[in-house]
Amino acid sequence: MKTHLTADSLHVWGIQKVTTYQYLNAIVLLVSALSVAGKKNKTAT
Repeated sequence: MKTHLTADSLHVWGIQKVTTYQYLNAIVLLVSALSVAGKKNKTAT
Protein backbone atom coordinates (compact mmCIF):
# COMPACT_ATOMS: atom_id res chain seq x y z
CA MET A 1 0.00 0.00 0.00
CA LYS A 2 2.88 2.37 0.70
CA THR A 3 4.06 2.05 -2.87
CA HIS A 4 0.64 2.78 -4.35
CA LEU A 5 0.20 5.87 -2.18
CA THR A 6 3.78 7.07 -2.80
CA ALA A 7 4.59 6.92 0.91
CA ASP A 8 8.11 5.67 0.23
CA SER A 9 9.20 9.10 -1.00
CA LEU A 10 7.60 11.40 1.55
CA HIS A 11 9.29 14.77 1.94
CA VAL A 12 6.88 16.21 4.49
CA TRP A 13 7.10 15.81 8.24
CA GLY A 14 4.56 15.83 11.03
CA ILE A 15 1.71 13.40 11.54
CA GLN A 16 -0.91 15.90 10.37
CA LYS A 17 0.92 16.59 7.11
CA VAL A 18 1.62 12.92 6.45
CA THR A 19 -2.00 11.97 7.14
CA THR A 20 -3.29 14.70 4.82
CA TYR A 21 -0.79 13.70 2.14
CA GLN A 22 -1.88 10.06 2.36
CA TYR A 23 -5.59 10.93 2.20
CA LEU A 24 -5.04 13.08 -0.88
CA ASN A 25 -3.05 10.34 -2.58
CA ALA A 26 -5.72 7.76 -1.73
CA ILE A 27 -8.41 10.01 -3.22
CA VAL A 28 -6.41 10.49 -6.41
CA LEU A 29 -5.82 6.73 -6.66
CA LEU A 30 -9.54 6.04 -6.19
CA VAL A 31 -10.61 8.65 -8.76
CA SER A 32 -8.10 7.28 -11.26
CA ALA A 33 -9.39 3.74 -10.80
CA LEU A 34 -13.01 4.88 -11.18
CA SER A 35 -12.13 6.83 -14.31
CA VAL A 36 -10.47 3.82 -15.92
CA ALA A 37 -13.39 1.59 -14.97
CA GLY A 38 -15.83 4.09 -16.44
CA LYS A 39 -13.93 4.27 -19.72
CA LYS A 40 -13.87 0.48 -19.96
CA ASN A 41 -17.64 0.34 -19.45
CA LYS A 42 -18.23 2.97 -22.16
CA THR A 43 -16.14 1.12 -24.73
CA ALA A 44 -17.81 -2.21 -23.89
CA THR A 45 -21.31 -0.94 -24.73
